[in-house]
Order: sequence, then C-alpha cells, then structure tokens
Amino acid sequence: MIARIVRMTPVLLAAAMLTLSAAVPVAFASTEPLKPIQMFDTAAGRVVRSFDNDAQIQEMAHGWLRSAYALSPRIKADKECPFVFRVPLDKPAAVHVKGTSLTTHDVFLFYCRDAEHTLLVFDEQRRPYVLLFKADITPFLQKTGLAGQPGFARKPDGRS
Repeated sequence: MIARIVRMTPVLLAAAMLTLSAAVPVAFASTEPLKPIQMFDTAAGRVVRSFDNDAQIQEMAHGWLRSAYALSPRIKADKECPFVFRVPLDKPAAVHVKGTSLTTHDVFLFYCRDAEHTLLVFDEQRRPYVLLFKADITPFLQKTGLAGQPGFARKPDGRS
C-alpha cells in the first residue's frame, strides 16, 4: 500500500492542487451553480482551462462511477495521461467496486492517449482510489468542445 501511494505521488499532488484551488465548504442542498470542471495539464503542472458544469455533465460523471469495475493496479501521470479533469459532483456519490464501498464528492478523470482512462476518487477520509471504468468519455469530450482537438484523438477501438 505504501509503495502504491509513493508511485501515486504526482497524481495525488495534481489532485490536491485541483481540490485546493476550489476548496469551498460543502453545501449539497444549495441552489448555487455547480463548481466548474477544471482541466489540469500534467506537463504544465497547472489548471489550463475551466468548463461549465451542468446536469448533463453530472449524469456523465455519475455514469463513469457506475461503470467502475475494478481498482487500478497503478496510475502514472505523465505524457501517457496528459490531462486530468476535476468534476465536482452536485451531491456525494456512492461507489461500489469489488467489495470496496466509498462515498466521494469529486471525480478526477485521467485522459490517457494510449492507455485505459482511469478515475481518481477520494473517500470521506481523503484516501485515494484509482478506478478502472467502462463508460465512453466521448460525450464528455464533445460537451466540453475537446472532441477532435489535437491531443484528443479517438483510439483504434473507437473510444476517446
């Protein structure tokens, strides 16, 4: 477990930066607009874009979590996964993966060019979990206007 956390240090730093940049008290019954989606460039080491967060994005993010099927054995934030998207959730989401259950408030989508996309979530005690999932992220890329942009090409299997 310690070795896995050490390997995840760059990932955890990226997620912490995204989380701290939008640290706001949690108010799930609020009528305030949703916190924006942030796009973190792992090479630049900073948030490079923000996107509006709406009900359609929320449904996509909850769908990613519902399609999670395993804990990932590893994650590596480098040129293989150049972008991380922080999607704040409108309400806490329960995640159940192979005997592990947790509740999360944010979803971090790792966009990987030649590897399987992964999700990073934190439980109530801020412990990290990297998840493999099956949902197609093409609708998310289309909604954010990134589909077809350089760096966001489709994979041979048709998935983004």
